Amino acid sequence: MGSNKPRLTPKQKKLRKQAKKRKLQAEKTARLLESPTFSRSPRSAEYIPEFRKAPRKKIDPGSIMSDLMRWCPLQADKEGDWSWGQPRQWSSEDWGQEILPKLNEFEKLKWSEIYAQRTGNKKKKRHKKHHDMAVCNIEREACDRWYEIGLEEHDTAFRFRLAGIRRLWGYRILAKFYLIWWDPYHKIYPVEVH
Repeated sequence: MGSNKPRLTPKQKKLRKQAKKRKLQAEKTARLLESPTFSRSPRSAEYIPEFRKAPRKKIDPGSIMSDLMRWCPLQADKEGDWSWGQPRQWSSEDWGQEILPKLNEFEKLKWSEIYAQRTGNKKKKRHKKHHDMAVCNIEREACDRWYEIGLEEHDTAFRFRLAGIRRLWGYRILAKFYLIWWDPYHKIYPVEVH
């Protein structure tokens, strides 16, 4: 005899799993906040750390739209291969001819100029060329990898369209873009081409 439970679609299963993961993380955070532990004590009772660094901006920057884009490749995920056979490590040719020249172009632009760029022509519906995307909407393998490499605090990725189907994926912190993946075949967020 069959179960009375309704069957879940793959998307519903994914959302349920993500909700469970968020709940467990929230419970863990609550436990840690209830009983903080300190393993070190000051060397002397009068020890007061001396801070000489000052923040670069003394006020909340609010909007980044007037800031120039900056970027960093040091946190890129270049280990292993994707299931579709592409290595995560880009080739030196891809870096020198595709990725670096585009990043150098982007860093001459303000974020408002980057967000304003569109694709398509007037006959077709125009889309944002570069945009934020919820991590839960990207390919399941990429979403899982995002969490596996410790990026769970960033629930939104940022995607640059370089040309045709070639994409750069990462995340933004204020005006800085942190490059994570090179996606030359548009597999991290596949779409049907009509």
